This record gives sequence, C-alpha cells and structure tokens, in this order.
Amino acid sequence: MNKALIWIIIAVGIILIVGNGLCWYFLVYKHQKSESSATSQETSTTSPDTTSTSSTATSDSTKTTSESAKTVKDVHCLQKPTKGTNIVIQNLTEYSTVKSPLSFTGYANAFENTFQYRLKDCRGPILDSGTITASGEVGLNPAYSKTITFTLLRSPMDATLEVYELSMADGSETSLYQVPLRLTK
Repeated sequence: MNKALIWIIIAVGIILIVGNGLCWYFLVYKHQKSESSATSQETSTTSPDTTSTSSTATSDSTKTTSESAKTVKDVHCLQKPTKGTNIVIQNLTEYSTVKSPLSFTGYANAFENTFQYRLKDCRGPILDSGTITASGEVGLNPAYSKTITFTLLRSPMDATLEVYELSMADGSETSLYQVPLRLTK
C-alpha cells in the first residue's frame, strides 16, 4: 500500500475523532453545564428573594408592589417585552405575580375582532393558548375580556402572556403584545 494513502487514512481518522469530540462538547456537555448553572442561579436568586421579601414584609408593611416587581424583573427571561399598538392588555402590570384563574382585559383592532393569546413558560412550554373575539364594532378598538386557567408544574414560574394577530396573507404573527408575569399556586 502506498505511504501517502496510509497518511490520508490516518488524517481522516484523526479529523473524525476530533470532530466527534468537539460536537459532543458543544452539543452535550456545554448545554448540560449551562442548564445546571442556570438552574442553580434561578434557585439562588429566587430563594433569597423569597426570604428577603417575607422578612422585609414583616419589618416594613409599607412595601409597594413596584419594589417587589423589580426583583421579579431582575430574574425574568423577558427583559424587553414587545408592545404592539393594535392589541393591548390593559389590566395586568409587567412582572406582577398572579394566580390561576388569570383574567385579562384590553382592546383590540384586529381583523374581524379575532386574535390569539398564549401563556408560555419562560422555559418554553405553552401553558394555555386560544382565540379571543373582541365585542364591538370592527375597527373601533373594541374591548375584550378573557379568563384562563392553568396548572403549574413548579411555583413560582416566570411566564409571558402574549396576544397577537395571525396575518391573513401568510399566517405570521403580527401586532404582538407581551406581558411578563410570575405565576404562583
């Protein structure tokens, strides 16, 4: 056998072994490491938050909701919510703590007054979704109201409530309005 061919076979073997190792490192090991550090950060940030809130609440009964909302905002996955103008949620404050059932109201200027909502966990799963039809004349920002129920796998859970319209042209999401929330049992 030719020496050049042997060296080519050895080089290809080394490239395959190194490539496999790099793929494992970036796709498996680094992903597991980032998930475990995110979990430990979430645990360390939520545990002191809970104890500091309760100790502060007992020592200072004048604590406002905006102060507690700041701590939720610091750890929430959605730091810059999208605020569309055609569909709006009026009664929920960003980064507020809510329980099931969750009621939200607002106004919507959507095609045939129909649009979608979605409540999704910051980790990805959708907790609830559906369609809402606003009551009133089309094009005059009619009001809507919706109450949804959800089941939590963990508490507290950071989530985002989204309302949006599906484009009649291509099915894409338009007029997105997001409200970051903390869900509790």
